[in-house]
Amino acid sequence: MWAASQRWALIVLTHSYTKPVNSARFSPDGQHVVTASDDGTARVRRADGVGTPVELRGYEGPVQSAAFSSDGTILASAGDDGKVILWNVERQWPLAILAGHL
Repeated sequence: MWAASQRWALIVLTHSYTKPVNSARFSPDGQHVVTASDDGTARVRRADGVGTPVELRGYEGPVQSAAFSSDGTILASAGDDGKVILWNVERQWPLAILAGHL
């Protein structure tokens, strides 16, 4: 069960979007949140809301899901365009783009 502070963080962090947020996941250490949105981005930000989110782009349409690896170093995101992108969390660049997952 999520702590009250984690539920509050998700409400605050997702409220700034202009299009629907399709998923939100905390990093394994609970310090970051990744969201996937209909605006075509996955965004990583601090769970306490401080700072500017990092936008991960590379989709032609909505991003449906995003999640951290168990060690928090890799992020996977999946979009409606059939792409799954594996991201290096620290450097915010794609490690691999897997296409054709429709």
